[in-house]
Amino acid sequence: MSAVAHPRRDDGWGRLARAIVVCVLLTAVVVVITPRRTSAPGPMVDYRADAARLRAAAAFPAYAPVGVPRAWWPVQSRLSGVGAPPLAWSLDYVLPGGAHAALEESDEPYATFASRMANVAAVSGAQRIGRTTWERRFRADKDQRSLVRRSGPATLVVTGTASWSDLTVLARSLRT
Repeated sequence: MSAVAHPRRDDGWGRLARAIVVCVLLTAVVVVITPRRTSAPGPMVDYRADAARLRAAAAFPAYAPVGVPRAWWPVQSRLSGVGAPPLAWSLDYVLPGGAHAALEESDEPYATFASRMANVAAVSGAQRIGRTTWERRFRADKDQRSLVRRSGPATLVVTGTASWSDLTVLARSLRT
């Protein structure tokens, strides 16, 4: 009896299964080799020089944060108005999870500066932090919360997309 070779019967399911396996493997390779952002959200800035220049130039007690959480990343510090008032300092942080918190400080007239930094003029409440009462302001369309207070001729605004609790941490950290 002769051996008759039967042609391999492949109705397409085998090829389809192989194609699916190849696609899954290629996808896994792409996921594994794709770089992920594990670093900080930008270069960390050292704001101590700006804080020292502010203290030297200001005719008011100038504040700077001391002891903020280590995970808070200072990404920008800007000092303007040295020798040409109004004097203003802005310090921005990126917090874990991507929220932002900033300290804005100036001897610009209170109402103008506070409204501009908070992006809203309306006061929505008050909050006691230590021995000081801060105004609360909220702008819903920007998801921006702000704590505002006067300190002599200066205005302090702690603002950002961070939670009220995180903004309170920043406000509580301020020292002259």
